[in-house]
Order: sequence, then structure tokens, then C-alpha cells
Amino acid sequence: MQAVALESSLPVEVRESVGATENLKRLADPESPVSLALTQSDALSRYLDLHPGFQVDLEIFESIGKECIFVIADKNSGLRSEDDLRTPDAGHRLAIQSANSGSAVTFELMRKLAPDLGNTEVVYMDTQVAMEQLGTDSPDAVDAIMLVHRPKVRSPELRRALTEPERYRLVSFNNPDLGGKLPNGDPVYVSLDVPLIRNDWN
Repeated sequence: MQAVALESSLPVEVRESVGATENLKRLADPESPVSLALTQSDALSRYLDLHPGFQVDLEIFESIGKECIFVIADKNSGLRSEDDLRTPDAGHRLAIQSANSGSAVTFELMRKLAPDLGNTEVVYMDTQVAMEQLGTDSPDAVDAIMLVHRPKVRSPELRRALTEPERYRLVSFNNPDLGGKLPNGDPVYVSLDVPLIRNDWN
């Protein structure tokens, strides 16, 4: 963010926060000195739903990169696309690291855009532990895990999925229902093909 601001000759003091939602709260607070905030597009969309008046004074300054949704399942689970997660009475369970994580905000908005994703139960737990239990008979086992991060971030879960293709698969998300628009007209979610070369992840 500092680099983007400097390109526009704006002095910036960086303040730490716990994440996108807190950043938006500070930006909306008239008593806060914050005038520029870093946030995810889906977190912004959710915040505007809860605080529609905030949009009046909002200007989207710059897009500084994309984040991707990665859903990892056991290869033999039958989960291949988000349509499988939307199937009624399938009883699928999806692990997300924390209720306070960006992934939780993302899936909450996805369920608003595609309500039948509510057919999948969310379980908040350590996603590395959940990944180890995929495809097992453990009573705590889920059917898939969900991560949200930059395309080239080498999270332990994504690294493992790519280096053990005989055990894991990435679930495809490419449905027009998961649209939605930001105030400037940009889509909240877009389909993106991410080139992932397994040899680079060893």
C-alpha cells in the first residue's frame, strides 16, 4: 500500500490491524485518523451490505492484487466443483481455519450470492489437521478445506495438495451465481486460471 500511495505522492503512516473488517471500521469511523484502508473485495461487499450509508463517502483507490479461493478435497470424495457443495442433503462439511478469518467472510458472502451453498456445513478448525483427516473414518473428518490467499502463496495445505495429487484434488469454482458487483462496477469474484507447476512446489 505504501508503494501505491507513494506513486500518487501521498504520505502514509501504516497502522496494524487484525484484518480487512477492522480496516473498514476504522475508515468509516469519523473519529479515526485512518483515511486509506487495505481490504478484500468480498469483505468490502459484506461491510457495505451491513452499512449501506458508508458507500456515499467511499472511493476505491487502487486494486493491488488478486486473492484466490482454494478448496481442497480428497481425490476419491466425489467433490469436483462448487455444484457438489450445493447439492441438497449431501451432508458435506467444509473446514475453515477460524470464524474470524478472511476465508470465513468469503464463504459467508458466497452463500449470500449462491444460497444453496448453505447445504454445506462449515466447521471451524485447523485446516492442516482437517486436511490430514480428509478421506478417513475420523469422526471429526470433513469433506474439504477452504483457503483464501494470493495465487503464488505457498501455504502448507496447497503445497501438499499439489505434491500429493494421488490423494488430493482442487475443487473447481466457475459459476456465474458467484457474481456480485462493487460500488465501482467491478465484480467481487471472477474466474481465474492459476498456473500451478507442481515441480516448483517441492
